[in-house]
Amino acid sequence: MRLATASSNSGPNVLFVLSSLRAGGVQSAASALLPALEREDYCFRVTVLDERDAVFREELDPYFLSLEASGFGTASLTRAVARLLRRTKPAIVVSVLPLPNLVVDLATRLYRLRMPHVSWEQNHIERNWLAHMPSIKRWAVEKLLSSCYRRSDMVIASSAGLGGWLEEGFGLSRGSVTILPNPVDLQRVAAHAGQDDPDWSPERVRLLAAGRLVGQKDFATLLRGVAACRFSERLSVRVAGEGPLLSELTDLRRQLGLEGSVEFIGYRPDLLRLMHQCDVFVLSSRWEGFGNVLVEAMACGCFVVATRCDFGPEEILQRGDCGALVEPGDPDAIAATLDQFVQNPDRFVGMREAAARRAADFDVSAVSSRLVGLLDEIRSPEPRRQRNGAAIS
Repeated sequence: MRLATASSNSGPNVLFVLSSLRAGGVQSAASALLPALEREDYCFRVTVLDERDAVFREELDPYFLSLEASGFGTASLTRAVARLLRRTKPAIVVSVLPLPNLVVDLATRLYRLRMPHVSWEQNHIERNWLAHMPSIKRWAVEKLLSSCYRRSDMVIASSAGLGGWLEEGFGLSRGSVTILPNPVDLQRVAAHAGQDDPDWSPERVRLLAAGRLVGQKDFATLLRGVAACRFSERLSVRVAGEGPLLSELTDLRRQLGLEGSVEFIGYRPDLLRLMHQCDVFVLSSRWEGFGNVLVEAMACGCFVVATRCDFGPEEILQRGDCGALVEPGDPDAIAATLDQFVQNPDRFVGMREAAARRAADFDVSAVSSRLVGLLDEIRSPEPRRQRNGAAIS
């Protein structure tokens, strides 16, 4: 087991347990959060259940601990997490997303490891995870998750909508879920300004979308919206990301006659550079848990268009004050919004300025300070809440 060496802090150890270091919002948030937390009075480390395709490994390498699991089954992962917890003896364990939350809960219970546990959810569990399970397995997993949340010393959600859904869906007391948005490193965002891609001509309106090419992101609706635009010939669209739907989306692009307007550019580590260069950023998701890329695009000065989906975008855009909101799965609404922008982009200058100001609310410095305050609460001799999640009066 190789220990992280970057942190010079001698304070309490906090171990983050993630599902993987693949490209995604959770991993992007971790890559922003951990370096910022380096300034605090804790020593932070991270491990993952699945080390394959670790796009963010280099960024998080100074904090990384290998789990050394013998397999990817729940039993193997639980044993491996228990071994790591015994060796490192963290003061607090913070797990992120349902599977890490369950595995840490099982490891601490089955192996009788007494340490505070924070369960952090950042996506729509039902649609993103439970919906793919057979009914009996889903029922069992829901019961385990409910028990996990009730035993956790704190449950965090990345948006108020997601937090409310967790409370209602898993029988937690109202207000017991703590809301902490995903962080965005605004200094890193600003550092990519002025690095234009010469191959992306400013002669047309530049539209960017980004995310895994999966059903959740609903890029098919975006393509149909672009095709329905009256001024589609004036758009230059780039979709950044990889995923299993590339072939299907490429076929749809051909069917809609968009080969000259839409380009699939794969995973781009320089996504922030493209955001600074584009005019419009579109998030067409069917569901989210927060929407990191939306905040990054706002910080870059883009005019943003997002779906009013569960959960996150409507909160981020303050009900439409900082960007345009459309209904999920509605290509005509996307087309109408894009037509308005193409015809009169100056009309949206105020909204873009409001979006840039709003993005500051999610800066990593503020989020990391808030997280440290929550960790301090957990370690306080006076408990903030009962183990079952009910507030203490």
